[in-house]
Amino acid sequence: MLKAKFFKEIKAKTLLIFCNDCCPAFQFGNHPNIVAASAFAGLVNPENGFDEAWFNYHFEQSNIKEIFILGHTNCYVLHNLLQKKVIPESCKNAKKQVLGNQLLFNNLSFLNENLGFTFLKYQLALQKRWLELYFQKTGIMKKYEPKIKLLFIDETRQSIEKITDLQFLLLSESLTKN
Repeated sequence: MLKAKFFKEIKAKTLLIFCNDCCPAFQFGNHPNIVAASAFAGLVNPENGFDEAWFNYHFEQSNIKEIFILGHTNCYVLHNLLQKKVIPESCKNAKKQVLGNQLLFNNLSFLNENLGFTFLKYQLALQKRWLELYFQKTGIMKKYEPKIKLLFIDETRQSIEKITDLQFLLLSESLTKN
């Protein structure tokens, strides 16, 4: 059922970026219009291997038109990054980024109190904004004009929710430019 709902969203050749512990997402890669890529903690940044060369390759070789960034409940990677545990050296930049994002989210308490906007969805929205800014800076946005969409999987309820730009507009521009 979840897979069928997701496949209904696929309209063109799509790059699917998902957290490396999102179990349902592994089922979605089996579609002729999907190029799947897992990202540590769902972080779409050069430290995670998502740099200009990586995107150019996939846009040119696979004729990508859309990007779906997939978030999910029960994210153990994010959960562990938010803990005060010692982590491997290779994860320190991700931990710093996620802790910074959590601090921003905690300062925007109205999102959680009034709209049920969870940190996981906020983290997802920040990844979209970061990717848009990165694409503008590198010229990827102008060259390929990809559409970037956000989907959130509730693994408990087996549901998929679109994170809309309306929700995204709640994020302050000044907070997302860092």
